[in-house]
Amino acid sequence: LQAQIQALMSPKVGLMTAQPYHKYEPKTNRKPGWDLNGAAVVLEIDSGEVLAAVSVPEMPLDMLRDESEKIFNDHLNQPYLNRVVSRPYQPGSTVKPIVLASAVSAGRLSAGEQIECTGYLDPNNPDGIRCWIYKEHGLTHGHLFGHEAIMHSCNIYFYTAGRRMGLQRLSQWYDKFGLGHVTDCGLPEEVAGDLPDPNRPATGQDVADATFMGIGQGPIRWTPIQAANAYATLARGGTWTPPTFINDQDRAESRPHIDLHLNAAAV
Repeated sequence: LQAQIQALMSPKVGLMTAQPYHKYEPKTNRKPGWDLNGAAVVLEIDSGEVLAAVSVPEMPLDMLRDESEKIFNDHLNQPYLNRVVSRPYQPGSTVKPIVLASAVSAGRLSAGEQIECTGYLDPNNPDGIRCWIYKEHGLTHGHLFGHEAIMHSCNIYFYTAGRRMGLQRLSQWYDKFGLGHVTDCGLPEEVAGDLPDPNRPATGQDVADATFMGIGQGPIRWTPIQAANAYATLARGGTWTPPTFINDQDRAESRPHIDLHLNAAAV
């Protein structure tokens, strides 16, 4: 599995090359056909063991031996960085299932409730906080149940969920899923990512932060291994356990298994 994923993520295959529809940042100026960087991680759900983990671009041992300056002076691509555990990314819409399960479990949404997507969040400001389908096509999703909102990736539904949760409660639930602290996967280079302190004093920015955190934007970043483990937690029905690169019986027996008490209908 490791070899297959590593082969698929070679730029020669084409999956990890820039496409015409990608958005480009001025500081990188990457054009279609240029190599992309990224990471992939696969966990065994029941055990949390890492089955495969790939970070590109690679850092081959012969290059590390013979061309180390080339590796460590490449500040754009950073081949020395293990992106699986050491590079936090803004999650975007990948957090929407986490938000739904959390909001229903916290009693801020009902599993059978519909929320209407009118295309924009503020009725008095149609050019403000919008759903992607309205921004791109002038359309709306109409009334949606939670699973439909995930299927259509409706921003209005999850903006609303974020606001109902509020910054403190939403941060607490993200924390339960493992954001904002290292997973203790066994690699010393792991970083915690970013998450607002749920106990910070209230500010005028809290409502805006909670709104955008509902769709994985704003002051939130996670690593690929945190993302995979959050989904594994959902797949286990709400039991969080740390992922691990280390196959050790003593370690396996000491790893915690924490029941988040997720609403079963939401899961």
